[in-house]
Amino acid sequence: MRATAASLPREQRLALFERALSALWGRTYRTLGEVTLSAIIDRVLHDVAEDHPLVSALEVGPGGFRVGELASGDLDNLDEAIEVTLTELLTVIGNLTADILTPGLHATLSSVSLADGSTAETGGSKS
Repeated sequence: MRATAASLPREQRLALFERALSALWGRTYRTLGEVTLSAIIDRVLHDVAEDHPLVSALEVGPGGFRVGELASGDLDNLDEAIEVTLTELLTVIGNLTADILTPGLHATLSSVSLADGSTAETGGSKS
């Protein structure tokens, strides 16, 4: 994702981040369930937000992630916040599941793209 995102404008990097988070949600939700996954994500976002406050603007609900107010915030450290958030989320899920889900999550992330026309402003959906 880093290579893909490097050449994109901020808005598209933000949309790609949202799609990556939503893809991870969809892949892990089936296995872990909403309560467990929500607890994991809340903890990861809390921890990451200590060093990257912009992450605290992410909205998480039953349908997954939305960048919400993050899109209008200070995005100076966006690339680092994206990398740390995704890495921490993969690490925690991997540790809690003995890495059983890790290969599938990496495969899911590698397939994330903006090819469907989603944007940060539309919450990752086509408009």
